[in-house]
Amino acid sequence: MRNKLFGFRSGKLYKKLIAVSYLVFMALAFIGVLSTTNEIAVSPNDIIVTKLSNFIILFAFFVPYLILSNIFGLRAKLPFFKSYKKPRTIFALFLSTMIIGIAGGAVTDLTTQDYKDNFIKHEEQLSQTSNLQEPDVAVVASENTDSDNYEHIVDSEIKQDSVIFEIFNNDILAQNLVSACDETGIKTNKIKNLKKVDDWVAGERYSFSYQNLPLRIYCNMDYTIRAIKLGTSTNIYKQGFEPYNISNYIVTSEYINTLRSTSEEMVKTQLNYPSSGKLPWFDWSYSRDGNIYTVSSTVTAKNAFGVESENPFCVKFYVPIDSSSIKPIYFDLSGNVLIDNLANYVTPERIALVADSEAIIENDEITLIDGELGKYGEKVVLDGDEYIHYFLPAGKYNVTNNIKQAYVFLDENNTIKNSSGYTEHINVETLKFTKFGETQTLTIGENHHIFLTYLANVTIVPIV
Repeated sequence: MRNKLFGFRSGKLYKKLIAVSYLVFMALAFIGVLSTTNEIAVSPNDIIVTKLSNFIILFAFFVPYLILSNIFGLRAKLPFFKSYKKPRTIFALFLSTMIIGIAGGAVTDLTTQDYKDNFIKHEEQLSQTSNLQEPDVAVVASENTDSDNYEHIVDSEIKQDSVIFEIFNNDILAQNLVSACDETGIKTNKIKNLKKVDDWVAGERYSFSYQNLPLRIYCNMDYTIRAIKLGTSTNIYKQGFEPYNISNYIVTSEYINTLRSTSEEMVKTQLNYPSSGKLPWFDWSYSRDGNIYTVSSTVTAKNAFGVESENPFCVKFYVPIDSSSIKPIYFDLSGNVLIDNLANYVTPERIALVADSEAIIENDEITLIDGELGKYGEKVVLDGDEYIHYFLPAGKYNVTNNIKQAYVFLDENNTIKNSSGYTEHINVETLKFTKFGETQTLTIGENHHIFLTYLANVTIVPIV
């Protein structure tokens, strides 16, 4: 085989050295593609597709060597290469390299739209950074004092957050987001695809991706951050509660292969015809909540009647901190729960921050926030459901709305049974707010309490 390889056939030393250098370079390039991480990937599928694309493009530069070496008699089987005339050979090598390279580039069309948007934004940020770096380096080099170095570091940090400040168009809101990100371990310079989306009831809302995770920012009308939500249910940051660290939700590539292969084995053992099972290349979903990792996808296989059908599945694994092993704790295949040990792995209850969970009282102002007890809130159970009622001293108050729209109900403390048999309070007065900052008056009696609608946030001031 060695004597057939291009560069070794003549036995000349300098040709061998050139050939060895080329082969070592290609080997290192393949290892580099395999080990390099993709920071702008939005999903594991993006990682797989981009690596495949890079491998194909790299292989395009290796094809000429394979053909010239005539491995497996390849050259004699290909058109244009059968002739050993140099012009035809050079043209054929160029053409084959270009076709394979273009095919490798075309594979990237299989990436998600978020990845494509992130790639464009990433290139723009690199261009902006390269334009900004040169004068900074000059300043540091010419005046290398401690104060200058400090100013340069601060300036770099400001540049990293400049995208946030630019998109938010409000320095207070942007700074509050930076602070929330610091508390949750989110590095603002790695935030991708930050954009404004439709508003929610309490204020503006934004979306962004971070380390392949989709997140949304929920803002209050007073420019504070109500929540940073991962997906549809997990609040990484929640106003008034301890922050969670984003690192506990990032699925690292080192686990993906093990999680996927173990899931495949578990699924195939449950099929009526295991050999008929076909699993997708790219359509896999991975998520994490602390030590619990979730894998979901679909398998196409023959059922008991020999008919092919598509079956969704979900597997949850417990991965200890030392990563010594993974343990399946939940397995659902086509709606059939085969393993369910989730009750043994309950997430601890989130801790409320005392300073924030108390009703805010300042200069006789009382701020009531739905879901937070504070000083005046009490939990009440009606027909098995839990509610929070606020019992303020009797008197006349100005009530100001702190979100876009909300309802404030003033009810009597005693209850009645309605025509459907459910327990309810007698409503005394209802305040309907349709805009931020709107103020109305409310008179609270001795036998009254306040009930807030979902997400309501109001400031109440006694009228003396």
